[in-house]
Order: sequence, then C-alpha cells, then structure tokens
Amino acid sequence: MPQTSNITVLHVPEPQAKKSITKHKFNGNTISIIGDKIPVRPGSRRFKIFELFKDGMNISDFISSARKIRGGSPDIQIALDKGYIELS
Repeated sequence: MPQTSNITVLHVPEPQAKKSITKHKFNGNTISIIGDKIPVRPGSRRFKIFELFKDGMNISDFISSARKIRGGSPDIQIALDKGYIELS
C-alpha cells in the first residue's frame, strides 16, 4: 500500500523592491527660533542637536553641523513639529 505525504505548500509572496528613503522638502531655507526652551530632554543626543539651531542659520549649515553628531533633516522636521523653529 503506497504512503501519501501530508505536505502543505505555502504561498510565498513575490519579492518587493526596497522603498526609497524619504527626503524632506522644507518651505524656506532660513531657521528662526520661536520656542522659549529646547523641547527635548536635557543631556540627550537630540538636545545637543537642538542646541545647534541658531536664529538666521541656513538649513544646509545646520545639516552639515548636525551630521557630525548623527543628526540631520529629520531633526529639522521634529523641531518644526514641536514648534521650536520655523522656516522662512
């Protein structure tokens, strides 16, 4: 008597291409500080990054300074969302 196998074949999804990294697009090139105090925990890496913001600073100058301590354009978006800076 032949034996039958109880193997279940699962559907394997098709491979998908990696999604591209979202690049932030900002309206304005100049940073203006509008918050009274830095809205993140003192002593954190993000606090050190937020200390780099200067009134009248160009976005590219901030990004080049922030990259030295693993920061960048996402930090600009966070500062905008928290109401610490605005761009003009």
